[in-house]
Amino acid sequence: MSGILYIPPGPAPNWWLSPAIWVTETTPPYSIVGSPVAGKTYNVQVQVENPYPESVSGGWSLLVFWSVPIVGGFPLAYSASPPSPLQSDNILNGQLKGGFWEGLPITQTVPGPGSVTIQAAKSWTPSYENGGHECLVAFAYLEQPTGLPLTTVQGNDPWTQVSTVGQHNLGVLAATHMRHFSYPFRVSNALAESHAFDIAAQIAPLSSIASFLPNLPGGRSILDQAGKVEHLGLIEGDGKSADHHGRSATLAGVHVPRGSHRTFSLVGTLPHGNALVNITQSLDGRVVGGLSVLLMGERKA
Repeated sequence: MSGILYIPPGPAPNWWLSPAIWVTETTPPYSIVGSPVAGKTYNVQVQVENPYPESVSGGWSLLVFWSVPIVGGFPLAYSASPPSPLQSDNILNGQLKGGFWEGLPITQTVPGPGSVTIQAAKSWTPSYENGGHECLVAFAYLEQPTGLPLTTVQGNDPWTQVSTVGQHNLGVLAATHMRHFSYPFRVSNALAESHAFDIAAQIAPLSSIASFLPNLPGGRSILDQAGKVEHLGLIEGDGKSADHHGRSATLAGVHVPRGSHRTFSLVGTLPHGNALVNITQSLDGRVVGGLSVLLMGERKA
C-alpha cells in the first residue's frame, strides 16, 4: 500500500460536478444514464485515482451512497448514529455498524499514476423522495480496525476540500406546463458547532455541464435551446405551495445547528428553453458546498 487514493472532483470551482461518478444500465450494453428514472434499478460506477508513482494494491475501501440534494458537508463519520439525511437504507456499498460507515474493500491494483473503475457493491434504485434528483457521493478511505473513514484534508480547516471525496450533484428538472419549477434541497452542517451560512442561487452557463449532456434527454441540443429564468428565488420549505414570484436568490445568515440540516427550495419560472442554476453554501465568504440544477422547459418554436 502506498500513496493516497481519491475521487476526482468536478472542474473548479464546481467540484460537486464530479465526472468520476456515473450511472449505467444493469443489462448489456450497460449504457450510461444521465437522468435516472425513479423506481428503475441501475449500477453505479466510480473512478478511483492514484496520482502517485507507486501502485496501490490494498488497504483502502470505497463507499458510495446517495442523498437527497444537499449542499454543505456530508456527515461521513460519527461516533454515534449519523444525523439525517444519511440512513442505513441509502448505503450502496455497506451498512451502518457502530456509528461508522463500512465500505467495499478495493481489491484491484490502482497503478501509479493511474486509475481504475469500480462498480458499487449494490445496485441503486432512485426513489426521488423530494420530487427531484438525488445526489451521489463516493469516497475512498484507509481501512482501520474501527472502520472510521480517514480523509486527506489540506490544513486545519474542516471545510477545506477533502481530496478523497467526490460528489455528483446534478439534478435535472422539467418545468411544469405552467412553466413553474420547484426544486427542494437541504442545507447541512456536518461541523461540530452551529454556524450561520449564506445560500445563493445563480444562473450558470450551460456549457459548464457539456461533458454530461450526451447522456441526458436532448443531448448536446440542450446548448442550442438556452432559456431565461424569471423570478429566480430561494424559499424555506419543500416549495409545494410556493408563490414562484418575487423571491430573493440569496439568503444570508441561515442558521443550521451542528450535525443537522434545513430544507429550502429553488423556485422560479422558465417560459422556454433550458437553464442551469448553481446553488452554493458559503461560510465566512467561502463556498463550502454546492449543487447544480438543469432546468428544462418547453422547446422554443
